[in-house]
Amino acid sequence: MKKSLFAVAAMAVMGLGFVACEDDLIGDPCDLVTPLCASNQMCRVNPSTNEASCKPDCSKIESADELVWSWENGGACINANVEECADDNECEEGYICNSNNMCEEGAPKFKYVRIDDLSPAETSATKEDPGVDIDAVVLVKQGSGGTHYATRVAGYRRGDGDSTLKDNFAFDPQAAVGKPDSFVSYPTNTDTCHYYVNPQAAKKQYTFVSLGGVGGYLILEMGAVIETGDKLDVLEVSDCKLANTISSNGQTAVKEPEGFRVQISVSEKADGKWNFVNQGQVTKGILSTTISNSMLSL
Repeated sequence: MKKSLFAVAAMAVMGLGFVACEDDLIGDPCDLVTPLCASNQMCRVNPSTNEASCKPDCSKIESADELVWSWENGGACINANVEECADDNECEEGYICNSNNMCEEGAPKFKYVRIDDLSPAETSATKEDPGVDIDAVVLVKQGSGGTHYATRVAGYRRGDGDSTLKDNFAFDPQAAVGKPDSFVSYPTNTDTCHYYVNPQAAKKQYTFVSLGGVGGYLILEMGAVIETGDKLDVLEVSDCKLANTISSNGQTAVKEPEGFRVQISVSEKADGKWNFVNQGQVTKGILSTTISNSMLSL
């Protein structure tokens, strides 16, 4: 019997593993395997098969990072910060979600755009659209020319401190998600800008969101990664001829005296690291920037 058990344990050391049979062994599958592991190994039981075998002891591997054992991809010691993921957003900063749905170190993926309002704060408490008015953010990929829009609002705060949704006020950040609906002829023409989705509706639905003056910001997640050579267009309702309004068709939208700042990041955190892209007033409703290498540094 001893000879038989020794043979089974030896198979485990070679990585073949075994499943303890109730008739032959009762207790922890590692009871017989542990004594046979090398000094830099330890017995591990595969949770999927209940097989015991000698595997590396992660605590005895020299590394700048803390290592933990993972059974993914056959088993290995991995960085403790590495976790299972569905997309890049679930990984720590500086990590990406690979094809095996595991976080791994990789090139940073800039996906977030932050717009900070630099215009003077409004003094009227009843103002419907104080501050800069953002219609949409558009990412045009270099080479392919593919066009991508914001897919999600990751952060929003108005400069006047009032970020609650209200009827007949341009306080809904969802207005900046998706295709432009103020500059309906973008990119061919941004001379004309629509003010409402339907000016005859009892409840006004604006085609943009207002940031409320200095201190206001909007953070958007883009539908594609921002890379060198891409063009980033921020569409803001000013310096354009108003259309689809109630009574001001043909008038020029107010041009903000200070405008806004545009930044990008790999993180959606409002207090995270943001890289400067552009700042100023729009020309015919658009502030356009070509992304450079320096804008994508961590």
